[in-house]
Amino acid sequence: GDVQGLAGEANLGDTAGALKSYQKAGEILEDVLRRAPGKDSKMELATIYDRLATVNAGPDRGFTYAQRSVEIRRELAAEAPNDPKSHASLGSGLW
Repeated sequence: GDVQGLAGEANLGDTAGALKSYQKAGEILEDVLRRAPGKDSKMELATIYDRLATVNAGPDRGFTYAQRSVEIRRELAAEAPNDPKSHASLGSGLW
């Protein structure tokens, strides 16, 4: 998705393809998390939701994706209150 159409970065200009790739990545990560929850997979999923929010997903869906990313980052920060990486991730997600 990044190569296809990540906003603000060099890309191929294929935002429709990027949207599909990010959606597929999100589906795969959701499945991974159902089977074996883990911090790294959650962080990757939050990143995918950030990407979906920036690609032409429409205003309502873009906002929903951004909210979901922040929710995941809040969960990670709550699960590891002494982990600066989780808190920094939450801060960047709120930015």
